[in-house]
Amino acid sequence: MKIGKLEGTPEEISNALIDNGLNFADFLEKPEKVVKSKWFLFPSIIVGGSLILLVLKIPVFIIIDKVLFLLGCGGCIWLSIVVQIRFKNVLATLIAIIGTFLLMMISIGLITPVEIIQNLKDLKK
Repeated sequence: MKIGKLEGTPEEISNALIDNGLNFADFLEKPEKVVKSKWFLFPSIIVGGSLILLVLKIPVFIIIDKVLFLLGCGGCIWLSIVVQIRFKNVLATLIAIIGTFLLMMISIGLITPVEIIQNLKDLKK
């Protein structure tokens, strides 16, 4: 068995650590806890619910459309934080936050999908 520069049987390695007053558990890395699916579920429900209510344009919800938009944006931020913690990937986090924020802007009517495509074409130039 070989651990780093130490080589020998498990008993020899553990005896060498004990003889030098070291604890074997101090040299092992503890795995991180996996983010549970409920942390993805709650912000997804918030974003999805606000998207649906904003798109339906029911008269009751038109009054509170700004609140729904802000609630959805908060869900976007929460979801992107959870994605970053879980996957530790900046690209995935950027896709999550930009994608959900663009959907929120489309659902409230601040921008149209055609304008997004035109802006992307302008960025390529």
